[in-house]
Amino acid sequence: MAVDLKEHWQREFVETLSADKLPLLLPAICLRVPGGMETPEKAQKLNAVFKARGVSGEELALFQEWLRPCDGQVQFLYFWRAFTDAAHLVAEASDVESQTVSEALGTELDSLRDAVLSVSEAPEAVQRVPAQALVNAVNHAAATSRFPRFWSTAVQTVDALAGAVESFSLEEAALIM
Repeated sequence: MAVDLKEHWQREFVETLSADKLPLLLPAICLRVPGGMETPEKAQKLNAVFKARGVSGEELALFQEWLRPCDGQVQFLYFWRAFTDAAHLVAEASDVESQTVSEALGTELDSLRDAVLSVSEAPEAVQRVPAQALVNAVNHAAATSRFPRFWSTAVQTVDALAGAVESFSLEEAALIM
């Protein structure tokens, strides 16, 4: 799911998405949530995430809040997290033991994304990720992975790049991941 989502994002929005465009895009994004329309219950959960709130819809949809726009722009990593959270909410995420390889790796990528976002949200980071923090996050993902060989290229790449720069923008971190 993460790779398809990233490719679609890059085709449509390049690096960021204007938060002003979100209200028009929400129905299309909603329809792409896997399994969201399988049952009336799942459709109802999806509606709760994507529908504007308040008596007359004056409050943002929960999904829009999850995107955490900065300076009127939504970064891909925040979009990815919000989309994944919506998919998990709808699917009532299965337990780890029954996950497929793809689901397990997706969960590991989600954890890496969250670690990177956590570092970038520190007041001194200003939406940048220190190179060493990215190296540490990728190495941790590899060390705790059910499939450590999957991470070998990422570990080598981030190690090489970290020697050349002090920090990465969120867009650069997303491309590396």
